[in-house]
Amino acid sequence: MERILKAFKDLYRCDEVKKRHFWYVLLLILPSILGGFASWVDKETPKEALPMVLAFVALFALLSIVPLIFLMGFSVDFNRDRLNAITGIPKVNTEMFEKGLKILPLIFVWGIYYLIYFGLFFVAPIVAIVAGSIALSGNVAGIVGLILIGLLLLFLSIIVSLILSPFLNYIIFNFSKDLVYRAEYFNPLTLVRYIKKSFKSTMMVFLKMILANMVVGTVAQIVGFIFILFAMVFPIIFALFAGTEEAAEKAVFSPASILLTLPFTTIAALIQSYATGIVQFAATDMYVEVYKNEIEPTENEI
Repeated sequence: MERILKAFKDLYRCDEVKKRHFWYVLLLILPSILGGFASWVDKETPKEALPMVLAFVALFALLSIVPLIFLMGFSVDFNRDRLNAITGIPKVNTEMFEKGLKILPLIFVWGIYYLIYFGLFFVAPIVAIVAGSIALSGNVAGIVGLILIGLLLLFLSIIVSLILSPFLNYIIFNFSKDLVYRAEYFNPLTLVRYIKKSFKSTMMVFLKMILANMVVGTVAQIVGFIFILFAMVFPIIFALFAGTEEAAEKAVFSPASILLTLPFTTIAALIQSYATGIVQFAATDMYVEVYKNEIEPTENEI
């Protein structure tokens, strides 16, 4: 617990700490607005309002591309700082955009790997269950057994994916040092080598950060929910003054109602995004310690 608290405290141990965190929060604003608009899209959204909401979602999705690339570059600088025992979080600068673009291919390739994994170990069992259920039509015991086996395979595949995910950090750390692409960074077998070297320590950090994320996430959700309650006031007022039920539904999704609730939904999303980011940075701090102790000394062997 002491090590976790230190990881969080170190995020605020730097010069101009308020300014640095303020600029980090600014990078989260457009993605948070996107989240606010996206929250209006569901099965209850009236057909008349849906094109407008989707248009705003598309607009802010495009506007969010730049800050998201900056955030990837921000993470690269954070990794470099921790690898050099520098506390705090980095200063936002224009070079982060270029660094974000540099790391994008690495993230893209590993995203493809996870999609392939998802297709093989998530979709395939579901397809097998559906196909088997049709083939075993009338055989209740066989269908139940097939479903149980499929669910077990799904559960095991989820566990494996969770176990593998922390080790990707070590590839990112290596790349963050000089931003030079190397074949091993794109090789899935590299994860196996890292697992052999640091499995126990990495899993300990992983489990600790799950607990930390639950605590921080719960607090963020409670605070965010307060802003969501404020946001709900405006749709309720619009509905009350609308008259008929049909008019009330349209009034709730009117541009005025959406724009009035947007600041509150944005703040709620911003709080959640900031909390998530802080937990990820604290986790990175601890993974860097494992990397420097158990992987970096034998890096030439990898």
